[in-house]
Amino acid sequence: MENQFYQMYLDELSEIPECTNEEMEALLNSLPNEEAVKRLTEGSLAYVVREAAKYAGNDVEISDLVQEGNMALLLVLKNYASHPVVGDDAVSYFNQLRERAVHMAMEAVTEEQKQSEQTAEKLTASVNVLNVVMTKLAEELGIGEITLRDIVKELEKPARDPRDEMPKPILRTDVLEMKDLKEGMVLKGTVRNVIDFGVFVDIGVHQDGLVHISQITDRYIKHPLEAVSVGDIVDVKVMSVDLKKKRIQLTMRGI
Repeated sequence: MENQFYQMYLDELSEIPECTNEEMEALLNSLPNEEAVKRLTEGSLAYVVREAAKYAGNDVEISDLVQEGNMALLLVLKNYASHPVVGDDAVSYFNQLRERAVHMAMEAVTEEQKQSEQTAEKLTASVNVLNVVMTKLAEELGIGEITLRDIVKELEKPARDPRDEMPKPILRTDVLEMKDLKEGMVLKGTVRNVIDFGVFVDIGVHQDGLVHISQITDRYIKHPLEAVSVGDIVDVKVMSVDLKKKRIQLTMRGI
């Protein structure tokens, strides 16, 4: 699933040209105009992905790196708009701010992953100790060994994915597989994942459909979380179905 999100993100980026220096200078001078912010953000996404690829690996998901890099990019644009630089140095100054902020964000993700791994190792060691203690305690008391072992087993289990407990989509009896989907068909689904460029919705065909950020609402939003959250039940319309690539394009507009 992670690779699917990332590949779809790369597919989206391939259609968005990076900003030239001339275009960037004109856009920077237009801040805080919303369209300028949008274009500067889109025109910098490929840069963020290239930098994220340098940090990926060692159990650090590239999608996490890209998301944090994009958030850092938005903060840079906000800060730059408050303290703009006029003249030929504008682009150079902005690029320096962007590079510093994006790298700091990705280093933070990498460090957080290291801390998480260390915590997991400590937790495993603690569970092992607890297992021994519980066994000895059960032997000493002569009662409750089964109950004590059940507790230990629960502690040893990996964290559950909260999305497994989300409301299930209300399924149509005539839509069970991708081949049952038709363009223009309106369905109900459950938001399974929210990422920078859109949301993935479970419509009950064993393949989540993508609602691009531009198809979530009629109003302009900077991030999908402004309109939807994981677990929301939403109405969607089928825009296109690619059985070969196993991709479903959905829209939430005009329903």
